[in-house]
Amino acid sequence: MNDELRRLNEDLRVHQEELENQNRELREIQAQLEASRDRYADLYDFAPVGYVNFDGRGRVRDINLTGAALLGVVRSRLVGMMFHSLVDAGDRPAFLRHIHRCKSGTGKTATGIRLAPATGKPIDVELQSVPFRGDGGETLYRTAIIDVTERKRAEEMLRSSEELFHQLFEQNEEPLFLFRSGTCDVVDVNPAAERLYGHSRENLLRDGIRLFVPEEERQGFALAIASIRPGSALSLALAEHLRREGGRVTVSIRGMSVRLAGGHVSYLSIRDITARVRMEEEAKIQHAQLIQANRMAALGTIVSGVAHEVNNPNNLIMFNAPMVLSAWEDVRPVLEAHFRERGDFPLLGFTYSEMREVVPRLAAGISDASARIKAIVANLKDFARQDKSRRHVPLQVNELVRAAVHILYHEIIKATHRFEMQFAEGLPPVTGSAQELQQVVVNLLNNALQALPSGGCGLKVTTRRNPDTGDVEVEVADEGTGMSPEVLSRITEPFFSTHL
Repeated sequence: MNDELRRLNEDLRVHQEELENQNRELREIQAQLEASRDRYADLYDFAPVGYVNFDGRGRVRDINLTGAALLGVVRSRLVGMMFHSLVDAGDRPAFLRHIHRCKSGTGKTATGIRLAPATGKPIDVELQSVPFRGDGGETLYRTAIIDVTERKRAEEMLRSSEELFHQLFEQNEEPLFLFRSGTCDVVDVNPAAERLYGHSRENLLRDGIRLFVPEEERQGFALAIASIRPGSALSLALAEHLRREGGRVTVSIRGMSVRLAGGHVSYLSIRDITARVRMEEEAKIQHAQLIQANRMAALGTIVSGVAHEVNNPNNLIMFNAPMVLSAWEDVRPVLEAHFRERGDFPLLGFTYSEMREVVPRLAAGISDASARIKAIVANLKDFARQDKSRRHVPLQVNELVRAAVHILYHEIIKATHRFEMQFAEGLPPVTGSAQELQQVVVNLLNNALQALPSGGCGLKVTTRRNPDTGDVEVEVADEGTGMSPEVLSRITEPFFSTHL
């Protein structure tokens, strides 16, 4: 009996300890739950966004402190209110549609509306609702109230900025293009681009750069546009583009990446610099003309001095050569008598019988050479003389060409062994400046001589009358290396030279 009681007492003690342990664990769990609930309440009440729970009619069942502060109403007053009374009158239909979508769906429902808080200042918010079961089994909707006022303001500023950008884009006097980022696909063009290239906006959007970029440059231009990225830019100081009517336009190009609502695009500004380039070319030509004028003035001064120095001794030669020949003729009878009486005799290392034939030819040769020197000097003086009056008088082309050949005769015989002149007879006179026409022929001959690779290559000068037009023509044909297409396209430019 005592043993039985002791055993029962021991069992009771063990059960009591187990109950106490269980009670202690339950109290700990309850404390943890209360702490977790407090933490949840803090997180819920002080969350960065407002939270509200409403039923299927839109009646507020619960709302956190952030939501109450957002609406400017004490939380206790909000519980039980119809939420649509807090919505701006214009957006209440949107809120009712939101409730309807919440009840007909099972996932998250989002709607943008404008609230009308007690503070009186409307607030743009986004409602994000998810359904859940309340304590009584009723379906409620836990809804986040996200203030998107700043986002709306930023979107509005971006929209205004894009509208301003579009206005500036359309009204800009410089041609502008927008390309899809990383490609050469045209997104938009302004009216100035249409005017510059002569193509409609629709055609430029459809066909792109192939309408105005030359084929040989198209691939490089497309790669340059596609390489534009945020932080990088494109700069082309000079490019040749095509107009619809067939002409060419010289442009400079600047490109960058800009951000629009739809993402980044490549923005190209194109400036027509055709007139500026033409003015620069004209300035170069004028500079070359000035250099040439200075050269001609200097040449005229030099030639005048040389002519004076050459003419003085040459005049002496021209005067004395006939006198020598005349003296020879006077002494020749005496020499002939001596030759008949005593036979041949030495004279200046030759026999008299040889000298009596040679001396007249020598004297005549001296006179002819002196006359040639005088003619060459006269031609040089005429060539270098500045014809200030620019008088246009009747001229014989054949004589002009002969004078030009005389000036360059020494260079001609050094450059080629096959020089030929073919002059047409009976050419009518032409009206012009002798100096200018002679300069043209000299320049043509000089260029032809410089193009000859060897002395075996020929050079021919021809004058003729065109049977169709009646014009007098001068042709200088050489067997030289020829001209490149680029040089040939500029052959008529005044003072153009590949040797400057």
